[in-house]
Amino acid sequence: MAKARNRWAVEGSIEGEPSLAHFERGPLTAAREYFSRYFDQALMEVEGSPVRYYMTVSTFFPVLGFFAIRVADHSEIIDLLEDDNYWDSLGDDPDD
Repeated sequence: MAKARNRWAVEGSIEGEPSLAHFERGPLTAAREYFSRYFDQALMEVEGSPVRYYMTVSTFFPVLGFFAIRVADHSEIIDLLEDDNYWDSLGDDPDD
């Protein structure tokens, strides 16, 4: 969550960036729900790794990759990555 707090301001931004609350209610909730239901079926970066990942796509956020591990009887998200080129790639969309 430290990475998310550094990335999204509590209040959002004047430029229209989503807020931390938007992140928590949207992509983070989706990732938590996914891992709670499908952790064992989630993708592995390396075969046999205890780390699983899931990618979210939404209209308000870029593609986000969430990484989780199993801790006792639940999953714990340990990291997230943001697709830094996502908004630039949309600039090439012919529907713009």
